[in-house]
Amino acid sequence: MGDLRKEDIERFYQDFEKLNLITPVATIAEAVKMSKGSVSKYLNKKLDPSENFLNKFYEKFYNTGFNKVSRETTQEGSKDIGSGINQEKSDNKKYVELLERDRNLLEQMQEIIKTNLTELLLAQRLNRAQLTVLTDLGSKTLATVQKRNLEMVREETSKALNDIVVLQQQAGNAANK
Repeated sequence: MGDLRKEDIERFYQDFEKLNLITPVATIAEAVKMSKGSVSKYLNKKLDPSENFLNKFYEKFYNTGFNKVSRETTQEGSKDIGSGINQEKSDNKKYVELLERDRNLLEQMQEIIKTNLTELLLAQRLNRAQLTVLTDLGSKTLATVQKRNLEMVREETSKALNDIVVLQQQAGNAANK
């Protein structure tokens, strides 16, 4: 087709507006496999859309090539392209509605996952706190047991030393006799 006509570009903007997309830049960029930056420039009229972009746009959202839309629009003036295109628009609108519904479902799922993760993190913190308390209790118990063992060892050592002293005294008494 060559250079785009002003009417072609205006037709694109009209068709784009009819889609009434919630996230138009992201939705169109994903559909036509182009960067969001380029699509944003086209949609905000900072840059005239390329013929390649228009072809991809009409193929994805209207199931027809841009050249066909452009030619039929020119031939029929400002009237709609025809019942076949109207049906395709209707189908595309349903497709877009399904995509929006799926996006809403994904957002709901993300919220549920976020809530569950928050609950898991709280449970993990509680478990960690419980583990810390149990570890401290275990350390104190071990220290107490070690202290008791130490006291038993002291008593046994003291008794053994006393026995040695008694034996020494008995040996000393026997030697003095």
